[in-house]
Amino acid sequence: MRRRDGFTLIEILISLVILATLLGITYRSVISFMELRQQQDVVTATQAKLRRVIEVLTQDLRSSVFGAIIDEPYPSSDGAVSFALLKGNSGFKVYATDPVTWKDAYRTFVIADNPGVRKGDHILIVNQDQKAVILEVSGVRRVGSQKWVIRHNSCRNTLDYRSNTLLFGVDLYGVRHDADRQTLVLNEEGDETPLAFGIREFKVEYLPNKSSAQRLRVTVSAAGEYRGRTLRRRYVGVVELNNNATFDIQEVIPCKP
Repeated sequence: MRRRDGFTLIEILISLVILATLLGITYRSVISFMELRQQQDVVTATQAKLRRVIEVLTQDLRSSVFGAIIDEPYPSSDGAVSFALLKGNSGFKVYATDPVTWKDAYRTFVIADNPGVRKGDHILIVNQDQKAVILEVSGVRRVGSQKWVIRHNSCRNTLDYRSNTLLFGVDLYGVRHDADRQTLVLNEEGDETPLAFGIREFKVEYLPNKSSAQRLRVTVSAAGEYRGRTLRRRYVGVVELNNNATFDIQEVIPCKP
């Protein structure tokens, strides 16, 4: 019998078919892996953005003055939240020449080397009744040694005077959701700037808490696009606002024009 050298054409064709099949399977696997990886990158980026939004917001909320939620610059609701941050002072003692007329007055006297506020700034006055009021400064004047008068002509004080009433300089912050533009907006002392784009949902829930501190649940959601598909993600954060054992604010009373 004659010995055969090499492969027949049939054998070569069969080998090529097997090789092509294996390459096709491998190619599809690689493409599927790459698509899954790209999809996961979109999801990860969206989740990271939401996590960063929650981190920034909860950090600011924890720094709010005595854990108070306020209604300036935005009325706090399920779609917006406002709070005040200290300007750096530790509080100045308020004194009243007449405790009866101090309420409803357009001016407040404080004892300080320098109260550190000026026209256009905001002040927060708090007493031990756990009540506070926020006022816009219209003028500051020294009236004696370590005595100053702070005027707030646009709004009158609404608190009852107590001997340990304190005044703080504060900055007002607010966060709201612009649903039409899918943008989370930060308001800092009246100036609005975008905080995050592509935010489809922003929800604030005010939770019951055994302690006196205010507790909030904040939910944000966004979506990433991949090959015509919408990949939605949601992130939830819970924050307990810090308070103060002496000046825990339970109510912020609106001032009177």
